[in-house]
Amino acid sequence: MIGYVPQKLFFDPDTPVSVRDFFAASISRRPVWSGVHRRLRRQIRTLLGYVSAGDLRDRRLGELSGGELQRVLLAMAMTPAPDLLLLDEPATGVDVQGLQLFYQMVESVKLRHAISILMVTHDLAGVAELADRLVLINRKVVAEGKPREVLADRQMMQAFGPGIWNISRLPFGTGPEMVPGSGGEPGPGSGKKTVPGSGAP
Repeated sequence: MIGYVPQKLFFDPDTPVSVRDFFAASISRRPVWSGVHRRLRRQIRTLLGYVSAGDLRDRRLGELSGGELQRVLLAMAMTPAPDLLLLDEPATGVDVQGLQLFYQMVESVKLRHAISILMVTHDLAGVAELADRLVLINRKVVAEGKPREVLADRQMMQAFGPGIWNISRLPFGTGPEMVPGSGGEPGPGSGKKTVPGSGAP
């Protein structure tokens, strides 16, 4: 079974559908307009709680921030727990704070369910601390390996420039200055390890 979180969910932001109704419609055969059973309400609250989104259940979809919506979609993708979780550029439209929380929830899911995770993203710095392996693709596979090795490669820095360090945070506590040949030394956080898991986000 495969779980999937899209890059963007297209819907009418003025729709009166709540997070609870949206979630119920995806996991129940009963029409939402006939009401959400009390037992299903408890199940939805628990499932949203796993991604720190339990307090969003009564909110309308159009009222959610980008990060909040992504966490709701993550909870839905994990119901039921899949063998493989696909994340399609989840950083799109999410601010730094929301993105860091989303990554924390992905890490929690990874450790709790021991599943393989495949993430498509431009936020290399943000996922470097979570990933077991990085595969950089530019029409072809440009580099592949452990995050520290890929992001500290001198040829990668020359090919992509400082833009390789992206949205949410810089891994290992430094940034571009840690790259060999760039004139800097690794910072105090450079020994931080990636999270072990069964797959590569």
